[in-house]
Amino acid sequence: MTADSRPAVFLSYAREDSDAARRITEALRAAGVVVWFDQSELRGGDAWDAKIRKQIKECTLFVPLISGNTQSRPEGYFRLEWKLAVDRSHLIADDQPFLVPVVIDDTTEAAARVPDRFRDVQWVRLSLKETPESLATRVAGLLTKSEPDAARHDDVIPSRTPRRERRPRGLRYVWMAFGMVLALIYAVRPMFMSKDGHGGATRAAESAASATNGPTAQTTSEARRLVDHARTIVSQPSLTRAQLDSAAELCERALKLDTTDPIVWAVAARTDLFYVFPYGYDRSDERRRQAQERAARAASLAPDDLEVRVTQAAVFAHAVGTPAFLAESEKTMRELVASHPGQKSLVQELAEVLREEKKFEEAARLFESIGDYEVAGWSYYLGDKLRPGLAAVARAQRTGTAIQLTASLQLAADEDLDEAQATLDRLRPDELANEMSCAIAMKVAAYRRDSARILELAQGLPQEYLDSHAFRGPRRFYTGLAHEIAGRPAQAEVEWRAALAVVETKLKTTPDDVVLLRWAAFFHASLHETAEAERIFARSQTLAGLSGDTLDTGNNGNTLVLLRLRRQEALFKGSVQVFRDRQTGWEATHADMRYHPLADFLRADPAYMKLLRENLPPGAKPIP
Repeated sequence: MTADSRPAVFLSYAREDSDAARRITEALRAAGVVVWFDQSELRGGDAWDAKIRKQIKECTLFVPLISGNTQSRPEGYFRLEWKLAVDRSHLIADDQPFLVPVVIDDTTEAAARVPDRFRDVQWVRLSLKETPESLATRVAGLLTKSEPDAARHDDVIPSRTPRRERRPRGLRYVWMAFGMVLALIYAVRPMFMSKDGHGGATRAAESAASATNGPTAQTTSEARRLVDHARTIVSQPSLTRAQLDSAAELCERALKLDTTDPIVWAVAARTDLFYVFPYGYDRSDERRRQAQERAARAASLAPDDLEVRVTQAAVFAHAVGTPAFLAESEKTMRELVASHPGQKSLVQELAEVLREEKKFEEAARLFESIGDYEVAGWSYYLGDKLRPGLAAVARAQRTGTAIQLTASLQLAADEDLDEAQATLDRLRPDELANEMSCAIAMKVAAYRRDSARILELAQGLPQEYLDSHAFRGPRRFYTGLAHEIAGRPAQAEVEWRAALAVVETKLKTTPDDVVLLRWAAFFHASLHETAEAERIFARSQTLAGLSGDTLDTGNNGNTLVLLRLRRQEALFKGSVQVFRDRQTGWEATHADMRYHPLADFLRADPAYMKLLRENLPPGAKPIP
């Protein structure tokens, strides 16, 4: 740590990336951040080596720059720096940020030649094609509330929150610096104008706005009005993707009007988060990064604001989700709940974090304590407490997602297809257009062998690839299955091939996505391309850390591939273990193996039917 107690950033880079490192260093130093950055071309020698080791031992954040240049160099001093930093990280608490990998080109995380420890933390992607002249001013604006002199005299700092709610100075500085590194993406993103002279006018206008402490009151008011409208939209239950898209558009418009208002950034971050959680409409890395960047920008502008702190905690939990970030999120929310008694929204946020940490029963009890019975039902469901889940959702208000949950619980706990269908019949047509509701409805229709109903439901979904917590995969999986159930193999193959094309397109972007690889294997097998299916399936098993034909019954597991490849022995052995050990989701797995059309060949085996009968969930409909 430096003499003035400000956090120091150690920048580690390959010598080929020295220009990028210099740009980042200049921006950070202009923002008042201490950066340790060695520009010497003659790097080496005992004294120099000792200095580097000392700086890595004492720095607050270690920022390795990752690029094609680090990829191409199997050896280099930067690799020793990375090793020293990783060694030190093992001595640092999980809730203390230290490693902040920054990718400065299109190098992918999956292919990067980096220590495994780097993959345990969130990465930052930074475009450094050009650095605007206003970069230093923009970054400095992110740290206006972290002047070192002010930080050492808390007794004279006016605060909107009681001091007991404020984080320790050292940790607050770490988060500020961390947020600033994330927010660098915004600092280098502004459009660089062409050489026709317009760029200078734009930068002059930006400088004028900065000199007057931001936009006019009218502009600020308009930006707040837009995000208030976005808040109203996202506060509704059972959001459709179209509604969420409308809220996101309002946030984009607000950000164009005002980039200095932390609440605008916070609402935009929260809206991005809704795509990831709880709806799952867009769980891409880009959406997660955008939520993180916007939450970091809000925190850098107003670190003590209640809404900003809650938003950042939610983003840490649901968009990042590593153990260290989850622990920090839980700590923040417990502090806020204790210091704001009676605020149900804070209890709800804490319960959401606990659920993300798989503390399902505690989360469910908190949800019930504030009368949020539907989400309590979901929490019990995720924690394999199906009967309490049914009891909780029975007390909930009528929503599309409550109906979907009820049907899912009835299917898993009661294994009664008629009961589940009667529940789904309560959904309105507009609710069936929702990905999650439609997915569970198609599943029940498939189990009932109602091919016409599957095709009818699928027609109401415009998306080729569904991505929700109920189902993640090509829509044409269900339409192909419908034709297969109806005895139309040629039409089924048309659907399978179209679905495979969708999957292969997505694999070009994320070639190591295990779920996509499993789908590719399934569709190749459905098209009788067995050798290719087995090759891809073997690769997916390796990436998932599974050996041979090991059954994975988790969400988006490999059960469908094993069923399609007719791996009877592996399925039987895996089912025995799942039922015997009462593994997570075993009751839902039992219902799937009892009813799924692709499992018909298994149920023709008396030994397998005996296994299902002997492990019937308590209260489930008897097997004839």
